[in-house]
Amino acid sequence: MEKVNVKKLEKEFLEYANGSDLPDSLVEWHDYCGETKQVFVWIEGEWNSDVRIKLEAFLRKTHKRLTISRMINVYPHEE
Repeated sequence: MEKVNVKKLEKEFLEYANGSDLPDSLVEWHDYCGETKQVFVWIEGEWNSDVRIKLEAFLRKTHKRLTISRMINVYPHEE
């Protein structure tokens, strides 16, 4: 099975994810898990099935098992 060059993948992924194909989303790379072949990202703006599918399709050009998971920030509500 091919090995993933994480630095190269991160650079190319962020160029794509923050490019003209997804103008309503701002994507930040969080982490990569080699065991589960998952890329974890933070997204500001639009996130729906179409966005996830486009990002996952891009990742799978590098490795057929790569998936994407969105990280959700939970901030305590201050009163």
